[in-house]
Amino acid sequence: MFPMVLEELDRILKINTLRHIGIKRTVPGFNISIPMLSSLFLIHQREKEITAAGEDPIERYTSETLMDDMMDVGVPAGVDFADTINRMHAENYITIDENDFYHETRLGAVLVKLFTLIYPTMPGLTMVAYFNQTVDEIESGRKSFELAVEQVNTQLQVEGIAVDLTKLKKNYVLGIKKIAMTPARETSDEKTKDLLSSVIKEREARREEALKLMSKKMADSYYLPVLPLNEQMVKKQINEKFSTNLEVSEIILGDVAMALNILKAANSKSSKKTVGTISHAIMLLGHEELKEIVNRFVSLETVETPAHRQELENTYFSAFMGYRIAVNYLTHSDLKDFEEISICAMIHNFGQIMVLYYYPEAYFEIKGLMEEKQINKRKAARKVIGTTYDNMGVHFARLWGFPFRMIESLQTCYFNRVGKTRDNVLANFPFCATELCAFAGGALDKRQTLRLRELINSLNMFSREISTLIDQSWSDTVDFSTDHKINLKKKLLSKIAATG
Repeated sequence: MFPMVLEELDRILKINTLRHIGIKRTVPGFNISIPMLSSLFLIHQREKEITAAGEDPIERYTSETLMDDMMDVGVPAGVDFADTINRMHAENYITIDENDFYHETRLGAVLVKLFTLIYPTMPGLTMVAYFNQTVDEIESGRKSFELAVEQVNTQLQVEGIAVDLTKLKKNYVLGIKKIAMTPARETSDEKTKDLLSSVIKEREARREEALKLMSKKMADSYYLPVLPLNEQMVKKQINEKFSTNLEVSEIILGDVAMALNILKAANSKSSKKTVGTISHAIMLLGHEELKEIVNRFVSLETVETPAHRQELENTYFSAFMGYRIAVNYLTHSDLKDFEEISICAMIHNFGQIMVLYYYPEAYFEIKGLMEEKQINKRKAARKVIGTTYDNMGVHFARLWGFPFRMIESLQTCYFNRVGKTRDNVLANFPFCATELCAFAGGALDKRQTLRLRELINSLNMFSREISTLIDQSWSDTVDFSTDHKINLKKKLLSKIAATG
């Protein structure tokens, strides 16, 4: 069904977009696919980053890195990436130089501008995320094909704004007419196709190998190991005659592994509604079942290798700081879903935690590559396990039945949503909180700093507010680590937190 789904969504997007610019007849051009659109948005954003970077250059996309980021924003692996790139090239939306670097053309910029004008509430990759979510809902059976298509059609009609071409600049109008009236061109760049085909096959093999090894270890170690003090506290509390759910919940929320274990257990039990908060999970499980689960927890002290155990400790405390950043931020807001957003911030590096515990050999190889080759975490992870940590987190979050909004928050955020609405904060803030941890220790490079600045601006946050937030959250984390008799180093934690 996959090709048919994308084909129908592409058709609906084309019809609605043309209607919003006053073209109601069939045209030979405007053959824009959703994967092409995601690529153009990414390339346009990279052009802005290159301009903003000034004297500290940011590398342009290549065939391989563009494919990487397309997969990171959720474009399904079943898409023919080589065909998508070749079509963009053939339609003159991009140029590719002799070094395989991608450049946005004037026509590509016009197309991006047009979609921004027509769909202002679905800017850039927000639209792509909506389509990818729809594909996932159809493929997973959560929505029927007919219902999903009808909803997309309605959404594009409601969110779209009519654009009067006569009021646009002449060069924009000429570009739009060229896009609409130029028939699709044949593509024949076998070089790109062969390159990406070999890369995809190699990465798929590494990813499958990693998942196979991790699944085998998970069969023996069902739950992630928890902090020793938290293990003692929660077992004591759960066995108290008059313990309350709130008291138990507070202990669980101080330990990312414990929170993930409880969410895993609750979502494996719930067949109707997904569980995204610890308070909901505790209510669903009930006291006796919760007691049984808690008694199965194992301490981090059971991890035999000192380096492995220390890395897990640092990762857990980094997650705790992300959680405290969210709590301290949300305390002064009027937003609901306080607990859900805070948990999403705490578990943002879920995939990294999973690889670290269940496949430590790969984790330390990735870490070694980062230090030896001076490459970022995402690139190093792709070389070793065929994918990124956040994509690995998405895999296990889906496997464990986590809510869609929680799964979305695990991904590196490319969305330029603006404002302190619930949906915007839920999508942006978990990533922002994690990057603020890294920023606190000076672990962000130029591009990551620019990306963090965009996230901060999208949440309407100010420099003074950020400084206070980091200081307060770091103080909370130090107090917490002191209780656990762990000597924290901010710089070390920040390197663990950074997405890359």
